This record gives sequence, structure tokens and C-alpha cells, in this order.
Amino acid sequence: MKEIELEEKQREEISYLPFPKGKIPCEAEFDYQGQSFLLVFFYNEAYDFFTADLYRLENMEKKPVKLGEKIVLNQRLFEIETELDRSLPVIVPAAFFEERKAANWESMGNGVELVVIE
Repeated sequence: MKEIELEEKQREEISYLPFPKGKIPCEAEFDYQGQSFLLVFFYNEAYDFFTADLYRLENMEKKPVKLGEKIVLNQRLFEIETELDRSLPVIVPAAFFEERKAANWESMGNGVELVVIE
């Protein structure tokens, strides 16, 4: 599996995580509120959708938070987990600058971004 550097970016006051579509399957580390996390992305070619696994990184260990979460346009990723644990990042696949109807191969990273809400 490819490892990529995932750095939070800002575009017009919106924080987002760049989506590494061309490198899938891949994993990427990022920091959120002083904690380290790992996102692992997969693509289902048969049905044209992406999934993500979320891990909390503690003492060089990957602690699973949620596995196999389908990435759906305008629906918060890992919703139940973020409601139960406020230290988890709130990530929403959203399209602000182009009209998109789904989070699929065509749109992810091309109009649909993983927005981080703090």
C-alpha cells in the first residue's frame, strides 16, 4: 500500500484534505487537534465508490476507530464516532465550487473535497 503525505490545505477559508485518487489504495497520516490519525482509502471499481478507514495513532500503534466507511457526498464521515468522541475530526465530502451529484471516481478530488470542520 502506498503511503502519502496528507496535509491540510485551505481554499477560501475552507480547510480540506487533498484526495489522493491517483494513488489509491493508499494511507495518509494527518494531525487534528494535537492528535495523529491515519486515513486509509480504497476504491470499489465495480460500483464506483470510495471507502475510508480511520485509525488513531498512539505510541506507534494503529487503533481502529471505524473501518470501511463509504464516502458519500455531503454526508459526514465516521458520524457516530465523531458524535461520541469530540476529539475525532469531522470530515465531510463536499462540492462547493462545482455541481456534483456523487462522490465517485470522476468527482473526488475534482470538485469534491474532504472538508475538515473544526
